[in-house]
Amino acid sequence: MQFLKIKLIGIVLFFVSFEGNAQAPKSFSGDPAAFFKELKGYMELTNKKETEKVMDKFEEMWLEEPKVSGEQQKTIISTANDMLKKRMKPYPDFSNYVAALMAFSNSGRDHQVFVNWHNSLEKMLAGTSKRYSDYIENVAGLFTANILYESGSTKWVAGTSGYLFEFDTVPRISFPVMDLTCYAKGDSSTVSGIKGYYYPLTKTFVGKGGKMFWTRAGLNPASVYADLISTNIVLTGSEWGTDSAIFTISNFLKRA
Repeated sequence: MQFLKIKLIGIVLFFVSFEGNAQAPKSFSGDPAAFFKELKGYMELTNKKETEKVMDKFEEMWLEEPKVSGEQQKTIISTANDMLKKRMKPYPDFSNYVAALMAFSNSGRDHQVFVNWHNSLEKMLAGTSKRYSDYIENVAGLFTANILYESGSTKWVAGTSGYLFEFDTVPRISFPVMDLTCYAKGDSSTVSGIKGYYYPLTKTFVGKGGKMFWTRAGLNPASVYADLISTNIVLTGSEWGTDSAIFTISNFLKRA
């Protein structure tokens, strides 16, 4: 009797497993309409309710009122197939990718940004896929509101959307001269006129130049400031230092 019970359980588990695997595609179709249907079905395997909300918005961008070109659709389908080969999961991997695509479509960024971003994705997928999902989630925040990093307590925001995606053994994002602002503990601080590279995998900004002022403390920016030479900021916190800087204090008693 016990043997029969074990055998029956094994048969049930086999068919449950078979049914789940039968729904998971080995690859996505190159046809945009079929791709959408297959992607939605794959994501519904994990979270049907959440998928309905996400994919309703994606369908509008993808099929009803396309905000991506035919060439971009081909690239997206190719990337999704590469993700399947890496056995990436509907959540968070594919959900983060869909969110990043929608953020890009609403950002107004040009085709070259799309190309450079997907070049970095392709290079990541050619190697280890570790932290891939974190990277595309980070990119979604960048496309949406120039957010480099955000947690419950800290947010770092770039003052420009003129960044470039690059890949130098790891993905990095190059920023021209800009203002970099940290929001934390109900306050904010800004580095003005800094440029550099943001490394999403380590949440690090490596910068050159820039100035720090203490205007919010009532100090005259023309009299009290710091010229930054080189800076390495770990964005997961609000406290940071600089490798080298020139601090200027003149007419200290003069208030802004």
